[in-house]
Amino acid sequence: MVLVLNCGSSSVKFKLFNKNETEILSQNLQNITNYKKAFKQIRVDFSKVSTVIHRVVHGGNMFAQHVQINKDVIDR
Repeated sequence: MVLVLNCGSSSVKFKLFNKNETEILSQNLQNITNYKKAFKQIRVDFSKVSTVIHRVVHGGNMFAQHVQINKDVIDR
């Protein structure tokens, strides 16, 4: 399964897709003050998640388009 996250300053939006790219779960958690507690509300068996995608809004001066997070990106 693929978990797609969009964590904002006060919300967590996520969708879960199966291997056929069919959406099987969608949730929008509002008024988030503690992300650890918010993620406990997500009813997903994380052992079945093979890929996690997270939306980053601003990549600073280094990234102007999407990038895959790897060692080189982390080292920057």
